Amino acid sequence: MTANPILRAIASHREAIQADEASYDDDGCALSKELADRTGAAESAAFQALAIEPCRSHADVQAKVHYLLTGSVGVPTPLIECFGFDEYGGDAVIYRFVASLLLPDRE
Repeated sequence: MTANPILRAIASHREAIQADEASYDDDGCALSKELADRTGAAESAAFQALAIEPCRSHADVQAKVHYLLTGSVGVPTPLIECFGFDEYGGDAVIYRFVASLLLPDRE
């Protein structure tokens, strides 16, 4: 796995999506409620971790924003829309996401 924290967070979120999707059958029914709850919570936590991970370079900002604009979860719901759902952290995560895009001063 990559040492870059943003790319690592993206990879972790993708893995969490795959695990969550595997907890449902082809008709979208949960294989078990407990499993679906657990994998759903893990996916949400991975999304929030990615959203608030500080960017350290322009490439980090590009990678994070690109993934959130082009990735999807579920039916599929574009990842950027997840900010509108309380289970993804709500307003607190949105503010921390925006702050995470600010690059450190290099003076």
